[in-house]
Amino acid sequence: MTNPTHTDYEGPLTVTAAVYDAIKAFIGDHPAERGGMLGRNGDGVIRHFEPDPGGRCTTGAYDPDIDRLNQVIKQWKMAGITFCGFVHSHPRGICRPSGHDEWYAGEILACFKKLDAMWMPIVQTVPDTGEFRVFPYAAVPGTIGRKRCSVLPAEVKIVEPRSAAGRAADPVTDAAATVDRAADRDELAPARKMGAPSEGEVPERALPDRADSQTQPWAYHGNFPCIWAQSALNLDNGPDNNRTTVDAQVAFPALRQQGEAARVRDSFLVRIADAYDIGSLDRTRLVVIGTGGGASLVRNAARMGIGEFVLIDPDGISATNVASQQATPAHIGRSKVASLAEDIMATNPAAAVVTVCERIEEISDKTFGLMLSTALRGRVYDQHVEAGAVKAPDLGMFLQAQSPERVVLLVLTDNFGAQARGHRLGLQFGVPTICAQEYAEGRGAEVTYTVPGVTPACHRCITASRYREYLQNGYRNDVTSAGAPIFAAEFLNGVLGHILLAVVHHGTDHPRWGSMIRRLGAKNLIRIRMDPEFDETFGNTFARRQDGAVGGDAMIMLDTLFLNQTPDCGQSATRPVCPDCGGTGDLSSVIGAFDDTRPMRPETQVSVSTAEAEHQFSAAGS
Repeated sequence: MTNPTHTDYEGPLTVTAAVYDAIKAFIGDHPAERGGMLGRNGDGVIRHFEPDPGGRCTTGAYDPDIDRLNQVIKQWKMAGITFCGFVHSHPRGICRPSGHDEWYAGEILACFKKLDAMWMPIVQTVPDTGEFRVFPYAAVPGTIGRKRCSVLPAEVKIVEPRSAAGRAADPVTDAAATVDRAADRDELAPARKMGAPSEGEVPERALPDRADSQTQPWAYHGNFPCIWAQSALNLDNGPDNNRTTVDAQVAFPALRQQGEAARVRDSFLVRIADAYDIGSLDRTRLVVIGTGGGASLVRNAARMGIGEFVLIDPDGISATNVASQQATPAHIGRSKVASLAEDIMATNPAAAVVTVCERIEEISDKTFGLMLSTALRGRVYDQHVEAGAVKAPDLGMFLQAQSPERVVLLVLTDNFGAQARGHRLGLQFGVPTICAQEYAEGRGAEVTYTVPGVTPACHRCITASRYREYLQNGYRNDVTSAGAPIFAAEFLNGVLGHILLAVVHHGTDHPRWGSMIRRLGAKNLIRIRMDPEFDETFGNTFARRQDGAVGGDAMIMLDTLFLNQTPDCGQSATRPVCPDCGGTGDLSSVIGAFDDTRPMRPETQVSVSTAEAEHQFSAAGS
């Protein structure tokens, strides 16, 4: 076991090898999040681990089964065993307790008044990271009410080790965390009211009004927490409606703050006020699946005035992301979506952001529909304009929740399943969708986009051979951002930014961008060449279209090729009818056609081998 160079808490987390193995088996060998309870004897050694199979677990949160665990605590107490903490796993790269974990530790310490500290180790799991690691932390109670606790890194010590054979079969690779947590604190809104637990009982783990941005799956960032419909995205029971409740007493001060934020934002946009339709951008919502390499695209979208964002990504920021994704060392260990949300709000204080620390494959169609439409901001009127408007006391004015005027879906992930699901969601809800991948070593990139009513071919039509390789031949993408210069991602993001501007302005009367998508028409496959030998590696894409255009005294590189695409409608053996769009050429006809977009529709088998070098890609979000 590797110990840290220093520890901030005197006294290591001392566990038996049996407890260590039990934690690994129940928590470490399964995806985050899941957890269990720790108990110790009079000698201070943790000899007891109680798995919590009944806890509510998602990819971004773990909430214990309090009723059952309190019964276990009573049984432990009768046997002379003392409850001393919880251990649970976090998504990849998030190696510290979250702000909500801190709050919950304070609630427990306030109930267990004889507990000098509560252990709360964080586990990184084999399915998420490839190895099992424990990052031990201790929550030390404060002097007033014990709730204002300090969470300090510690070290691990294993006693009563395994046999030599056991050690050889299962080497210990844990390392304690020693990073400074100062930048990781997140001030939470008050939790919902709950009954006070009896002394010595674990309190109910209530979700705060504003979910923690580190490991809670949902969090709101912006000046309108009163407008965000927390009940509409109920994590326990599933979303059941799209009603937005507004507390006018709170909303109008928030709106005044929003007005000031808008004035600050407008001062940033003075020089580009005529370059875009600022009003349209402000009323646009970007739903982004994958926030790694595409993060700078999202930041720049906020920089140019886009007003609403939903960011979906289960991953945390790792050390390797600093060189490849413009992440900063200060954000290592934090969730990607939370860090990006902070950057958006700093750049555009009038924006609203919802962060979702979950895999898109696990989000239902109904919930995704709410992500597209639920109001995140509001407007003030001097008269009643719509049903549901709320009258402000003594002001004679009305507050109306404001849904976005347009939504664009960005799918920026190298995970094939996530990208395919994102494409199907775009079809199901009829929203313009932009997908991006970066080729191996950043030698090139690819963009596909769909706009219902304009582009006839869907993403699956364009990349049908890739689907076949995955579904029929068992292909798995093993190409990452390794070896790719960061400028490759930035070049791709630059192209994506231009396509985004065209999609957002589509249908407006803007002199430059309003007609761009119509002019591009069916050319919705974009190949980007960043290496003069691109064709030799990924197929003869550019050279045959530029034959004779380049002489011995010139070359073309850093170029972008827009390729005309037609839908797969059964025109040949290698182009059977597309299972997703039906090959009709009218993507608007597919809206609502899926019973559930989570399963992937199979394709009729084709006998021709379709393996192509283009399958070696990594995405902007890898």
